Amino acid sequence: MHTIRSLLVCLLLAASALGQSAPPPAALPAFPGDVLFNSHPTFLAGVKVDHPDLTYREGDKLVVEFTAQRESYLYLLYHQADGGSYLLFPNEARTDNRIAAERPVTIPTPGEAFRFRVRPPFGREVLQVVATLKPAPELDSLVAKTGRAAPVSPQVIAKLHDRLKSELASWSEHRVPITTVAKTAELPERKPERFALLIGVNRQKAKKETWIRFKLGAELMAKVMGERGQIEPQHMRTLCDEQATRGNIENAVARWLPSVSKPGDMVFIFYAGHGGTVKNLDGTKPGARDGFLTIYDNDFEMQHMSHEQWEANSRESYITDMALARWLQELSGRQVALVICSCYSGTMIDGACLTKYLAREAARVKGISQLNVSVMTASYPDEESWSPLKAPVWEAQFIAEAMTQLPPPVTFEQAFEYFRDKHRLRQQKQGLAGQYEPLFINNALTPIILTP
Repeated sequence: MHTIRSLLVCLLLAASALGQSAPPPAALPAFPGDVLFNSHPTFLAGVKVDHPDLTYREGDKLVVEFTAQRESYLYLLYHQADGGSYLLFPNEARTDNRIAAERPVTIPTPGEAFRFRVRPPFGREVLQVVATLKPAPELDSLVAKTGRAAPVSPQVIAKLHDRLKSELASWSEHRVPITTVAKTAELPERKPERFALLIGVNRQKAKKETWIRFKLGAELMAKVMGERGQIEPQHMRTLCDEQATRGNIENAVARWLPSVSKPGDMVFIFYAGHGGTVKNLDGTKPGARDGFLTIYDNDFEMQHMSHEQWEANSRESYITDMALARWLQELSGRQVALVICSCYSGTMIDGACLTKYLAREAARVKGISQLNVSVMTASYPDEESWSPLKAPVWEAQFIAEAMTQLPPPVTFEQAFEYFRDKHRLRQQKQGLAGQYEPLFINNALTPIILTP
C-alpha cells in the first residue's frame, strides 16, 4: 500500500494497472485553481470526494470521482497546501483520458495497487477536474513514467490558461476544496450556519425603465430572512441597482459565499429580474433553448443589432444557465435553496446541475457534483411570469407569508407549496388560471429549513 502526502503527492501506480447592500469585497483570498476557472462554460464537469464534510485526517484514505457532461479529455489536478500542483489523471497506469459523456472516473478504483492517504503538511487543498474537447498537450506531456504523480508548474498552468481563455466553449472545469488535518488535531464543534444572497435587478444601464418590484422583492426577502430565517447581518448580502452587475453576482456566488460558509451550512439565494432564452449551441439537444438572467451592466439594445448578434451578446453579458451552474458548484457540501423570479425561469433549472427538458413531465434532477441544491422558479421554461409593478414579486410575497404564518420549522418545500397554492388561487380569481405555473425541483439530501 502506498501513500499520498500533502507536501509531495506520491501516487505510486501498479505497472499493470448579506444584510449589507455593499457588493462583496473584490480582493478575496486567492483560491487554489483560480487560474483555470471558466465562468462561461457551455457544458459542465464535476468532481467529488468521499467525505461529505470535505475534511480528512492524517492517514485517511481519499477517493475521488469526476466526470463531464460531454465526451471530453479529462485531467485531474491536485493543488496542495504548500502551493504545489500535481497531475493525478491521466497517469502511467491509465493513459487513456478520453472519457464518454457522463461516465464517471474513480481514483483509485477497487483493486488498484495504490491508495491515497493524507500526510503532512496540512491545510486547504483542492482537487480540480479540467475537461477539454481536444487534448491538452501542456498536460499530456507531463504524464510521468516514474510511478509518481507529475508536478505541474505555475508556468504550465498559465500556458494552458492563456490558450484556453479564448476558447471558453471548448472546456470546462470544477474543483472541490478539502481540509487536511493532523490525526490528533482537535476540530472545534461547529453548528451549521445560515447565509443569504438577495439580488434584485431593478434596471439595466442601457434602458431607462425601472422595475420596482424586483428590488422590493430582494429587500423583502432580506428582511424576512433576517427576522424569521435567523440569518445574521454579516451573513447576508443584497445586490440591487448598480450593484447587481455580472461581476458582483459571480463574485458573491462563486467567491464570497464559498469563503464564508462551510459544508453543512444553509445558503439561500434569491434572484428577481428579467429572464430570457437563447438558442442552445452545443448540438446535443436540437431546438433546445438556454436560459439567461439579466444584470445591471447590460449596455446593448436589441433594436440596434441582428437577432444573432443580440443572442451572442446575451450569452456573453448576461448570466446563462451554465454559468450559474458553474458558480453554484463552488458551494459543494452546502444546502442550497435557490429562488429565481423571472420569465422563462424554468430554463434556469440547468443552473442547479439538472438535465434540461422542455416538457413539464420530464423535469428531473440529474446531478453531476452538486446533489444538495433545490430550486424554485416562477414559471416553466416556456412561460412568462408577471407581478404588480409597485409591489414585490409574487414569489417574495408568498415565501415571506409562508415563513411568517406557518408554524415553524418551515421547510423550503413547504414554502413552495404555500406559494403555489396562493398563486393558483390568485390566478383563478383574476380569470387567468393556468397562465403560468411555478416549478420546484427538490434535490436536498435533508429538508432545507427557511424558518428554524
